[in-house]
Amino acid sequence: IAGGYSIYVSENHPLRASGGKEIADFDNNTGVKVRNSNPAEWVRPTGKGYLGYSTSNLARFLGTVRKWAGFESLPKEVVRRTGESGLVSYDDYLLMRLELGTGQEAGIYTNEITVSIVPNL
Repeated sequence: IAGGYSIYVSENHPLRASGGKEIADFDNNTGVKVRNSNPAEWVRPTGKGYLGYSTSNLARFLGTVRKWAGFESLPKEVVRRTGESGLVSYDDYLLMRLELGTGQEAGIYTNEITVSIVPNL
């Protein structure tokens, strides 16, 4: 795409199973969802568990230790390409991580994660 593109992710709700069981979005054991604007290092869950994502493209997710965020209902940018010339292809990664703690109840958990690729016009 000549002008570049951006990739966004969102979810319809956290992972849920029947009976109100839920796997939270990544909260780094704080009870407060870690946002895309300020990702944090992954910490093993001490309670039930959580689901998060990272990217290979945005500087705030990179560094000496990869950083992670929890999915949100509004689309959040995970890749931005500005149409650099001379490149034939890009290697951008969206990584998802699910880790369950000892308190997580068994069940079939589902949600919908949407990935949108939008040209930069």
